[in-house]
Amino acid sequence: MFASQIAYLVAITAVSFVLEIGDVVTAHIGQAVDVAVSGPFFLLAFYFFTKQAAKRQLPEGHSLTSTGFKQVFSTSKGILQHYPRTLGYFFASILFSEAAVNSFSVVSVTFLVEYGFD
Repeated sequence: MFASQIAYLVAITAVSFVLEIGDVVTAHIGQAVDVAVSGPFFLLAFYFFTKQAAKRQLPEGHSLTSTGFKQVFSTSKGILQHYPRTLGYFFASILFSEAAVNSFSVVSVTFLVEYGFD
């Protein structure tokens, strides 16, 4: 997954350097490539969706929003009761991995600007 992100970043950066275009046009090209590549996969995913019967019925007089939040809270509470240690490790791993991935994009932009790649 991360290799594809780096390949995409390198490809868009290469296009930007070759065409000698500004930041806004580079962003437009990057967004267009993203839509062109990922769009067909989203459409393909809809093909695999099938009709399913409702798992639960909405109680009379309740809103879908409040019932949804209650169900998420109940599920979270059950997971926390039965898997507290595993859930803690999972959230800690997500916390640090997301921080690392997100800091890469910030640091890479700063690095490129500092060394005259702007």
